[in-house]
Amino acid sequence: MNSKRLHRTKSVHDQRVGEGSTMDGIDHPATAESQHKTAESQHTSREPYRLNRRTLLSMAAGSVGATALGSVGGSGVASAQPRPSGFALLGDTHVGVTVPQRAEWVSWVYEHIAARDAAAVCHVGDIMDYGSVEEYEAYLSTIPDDLFSRVRHVPGNHDWRWDATARERYRELLGDTRYAFDAAGIRFVTIDPSHLFQEGGGIGEHGMEWLIDQLDQAPDGTPVILMCHFPIGFDNYYLSDQERLLEILYDYNVRAWFAGHIHYEQLHRFNGITQLAVNGTLNAPLYYWLEHVTGTDGPALRVSEVRRADDGSSGATPRTRPRIPEHARDGAEEPDADRGANGTDASSDGETVTREVGTIPLGGPRIALHQRPLTVDLEPERETLRVSVRLRSRASGSPVHAQLYPQHTYAMKDPGDWTELRPDARRRRYSGAFDISDLPPGAHRMTVRVSGDGDVWCEETHGYTIPGAERVRWRVELGAPVQAGLAAHDGLLVATTTAGTVLAGNPTSSGLDERWSRDVGAVTGRPVFADDGATVYVPSVDHRLYALDADTGETRFAYDAGDPVTGSPLLTHVEGEPVIVVGAGETVHAVDAVTGAGLWSTGEQGMFVGRAAADGQRVYTGGGNAYAYAYDASTGEVVWSFRTNTRSESYRQLIYGPWYDNLEVLPGGQVLVSTVTDAFALDVETGVERWSISGSYIFAPKTLLDDTRLLVIDDWARTVSVIDPRTGASHWTTNIGVRALNTGAAVHEGVAWVHGTTGQLVAVDLDSGEVTERLQLTATANCYSTPVVTGDMLIVGDQDGVLHGLSLA
Repeated sequence: MNSKRLHRTKSVHDQRVGEGSTMDGIDHPATAESQHKTAESQHTSREPYRLNRRTLLSMAAGSVGATALGSVGGSGVASAQPRPSGFALLGDTHVGVTVPQRAEWVSWVYEHIAARDAAAVCHVGDIMDYGSVEEYEAYLSTIPDDLFSRVRHVPGNHDWRWDATARERYRELLGDTRYAFDAAGIRFVTIDPSHLFQEGGGIGEHGMEWLIDQLDQAPDGTPVILMCHFPIGFDNYYLSDQERLLEILYDYNVRAWFAGHIHYEQLHRFNGITQLAVNGTLNAPLYYWLEHVTGTDGPALRVSEVRRADDGSSGATPRTRPRIPEHARDGAEEPDADRGANGTDASSDGETVTREVGTIPLGGPRIALHQRPLTVDLEPERETLRVSVRLRSRASGSPVHAQLYPQHTYAMKDPGDWTELRPDARRRRYSGAFDISDLPPGAHRMTVRVSGDGDVWCEETHGYTIPGAERVRWRVELGAPVQAGLAAHDGLLVATTTAGTVLAGNPTSSGLDERWSRDVGAVTGRPVFADDGATVYVPSVDHRLYALDADTGETRFAYDAGDPVTGSPLLTHVEGEPVIVVGAGETVHAVDAVTGAGLWSTGEQGMFVGRAAADGQRVYTGGGNAYAYAYDASTGEVVWSFRTNTRSESYRQLIYGPWYDNLEVLPGGQVLVSTVTDAFALDVETGVERWSISGSYIFAPKTLLDDTRLLVIDDWARTVSVIDPRTGASHWTTNIGVRALNTGAAVHEGVAWVHGTTGQLVAVDLDSGEVTERLQLTATANCYSTPVVTGDMLIVGDQDGVLHGLSLA
């Protein structure tokens, strides 16, 4: 198999602290003023900008991203007066306009923190439900003016997962998404592993390089705390490449990891760090207070939970029954009332109830590092994986467990399936054997955990390869996530990245012959070719739809949509002329495919980042307001609308609506519209429901095989089905065992090649539904890119920025 680096973006080592490129490779424009200030000081930021309702509403009208607003630096502005060494921590506030109680709780929290004159306030994300203008207004109004410059945020998945404009809004109002700052004698580094529109995350190669650069800059002897929305290690599988991260932390004085996301408290000590995942402030008016104390091994932080006394708790030990968020319920049990409460009984002063949670050592030996294995040897032999772990002398006799990595647990918790390894006579070497007969050829992982006294441990994840993946002929690294679907026409492949690279080349059995490459803004929507293949249309987060010459990559036109163009463009024909239809923010645009002139636009549907459908007379889209729409293809006037859910909250109307759907025109005068719970076949003329099926068919593109067969993928149920497009009746359904968010299938000679989100490629016979082949293409990267077939080559992309070329001959 050939592997080469075809193209790389600028090294993260060349970027400044707080520069706009996020860990998923998306670059954001920075003004000359902000660049100058960042260059002057790596650990200060711009002055906070206070907003009123008029300013926020003007942003909703399309001015987000304009430099006139100014911005709030993520790292805050240092106080002119010395501050106490205590600081506050909170997360998962989930401020939403339809749940005013949350904003009231957050207001109390910030007012109480301000009265304590905290050195800093660390917010670990999920600030809002989905990042609308109204939610930002509600959240920003909760922060007292004299505290605002000390609040440091890190984004959560909710802060922009469902809103194409929310990422820009976050940067304009709250500042950079990754940066470093100093407070209370500690160096803090924020980590942003989020991928736009996706639940899970990953740091990626560039993100790792950026983090190493920040850790290298920490003064000798200064303790470092990392802030990230997602917890890592233990039973947390939210980051696809967290083992790379843990490997980096060995070499630095990182003492703690602050996280949220799970909505209840977890305190764990492993791999040199104390990880504190906080109880969410959406559960009660609460926050955490941290102050310096002298511990057994030197300086430490004492951690206490502080909550309002009148929150409904009784007695000295308050409890909030924490809820597992809907996105994390993949078989997880609902926690009991006592779960997540660490430390001692609480005390009350009448206004607040304070519970001591524990301490975080800032000095002395780092936690459990002597438990780190000296060697971990993995030897796959036919259907068995043999494991051998050698310990350091200080760890002799420690319990050692191992498990096959739960590869297909996507952005969830998983207790795992751990096996205790057998020690030798000296109790320095431990071994075991694992059945891998059900694993496909390709890349896999195993985790080893060495436990110490006092519920501490060190865990490492190592890779191994099962032979038999001869189909994989080559790999090409593009340097940033390939999140958008691929496009191909007459032997020419076009791939894009979230760093803005557009690459065209001819795939062969031996490699990818590059024709051209160029840079635009970040790309998350799937490009499409003109009918004759002479032009390729590329949507970009930089607000433009690009029409590029397919032979040279030169720009034929760039249509400015005024908002991030994150939807996938559809090429259709209206009155015989080619037209591109694409979503940008809360607007759908129809654009002349030859001249780039805007024909019409409409904002009836709210947020739409999927792909429209059309039949020459009407254009069909989903929307973020729970409705699906039909528009007159010539004028953009609404013909009909159909409500897909009856949720009352705007946030839930969005996430349970067809906001990300790839709609499909079906035989018999129908159009298929999908959500995370149902798919509806609607009459194209009236919008009346003809039939429906239950399932999450919203994300993966559908494939109309012929007039009697439609290929659909239920990503939540992990099934592939062929149904009758006229009635919805099933021909067959197969559980493929992996989710397929956004990826979909590429069809070749009667086989659907489904690219799973967790890196597994599954071949499904279209006649019988039988799974005929599996390959594990990648172990450390999530996959959202739709694969394509060109000739006898199947091409797939992943979030590590790798294109994989597979022979189907």
